[in-house]
Amino acid sequence: MTTRLAILFALTTVACGGEADLFTPMQGDSTVQARISGDLPHTGAFDDDSRNSWFSSFEDGWVDLGVDAYGDYGWAMLMVSGDDGDYEVIGCSGKEDGDAEFDEPAEDAEVEFEEVEVDGEEALEIRVTATFENGSTASAVGHVLR
Repeated sequence: MTTRLAILFALTTVACGGEADLFTPMQGDSTVQARISGDLPHTGAFDDDSRNSWFSSFEDGWVDLGVDAYGDYGWAMLMVSGDDGDYEVIGCSGKEDGDAEFDEPAEDAEVEFEEVEVDGEEALEIRVTATFENGSTASAVGHVLR
């Protein structure tokens, strides 16, 4: 899996069913405002605001981010976890909410972090793009307010 950390971010969570000081101010869990899109098995194309998303960072540099959405297309989730530029991205999807008919690690992924301003507030922007072995793709962009 190819991952890249430019000055930009990461995501993760439990499988379905960079510089350290970038994360230090957010020790523990934080809520993320995010959007997820893609074309995964069992959902087809989707582009939706996340209904559940979370971010955790720890003193040792480990980060976790999860983004999921549910709509007429079904359920989709992207998760990232890791540290020091070595991140695993997992994609999940299914017809029913939380039912991971598809649950696979990305074959190729890019995870980026960037300090940005959102509505006058400092935030960490997280961008994740993933391609899976079957050619499916998914991406997410999230903002963690400081």
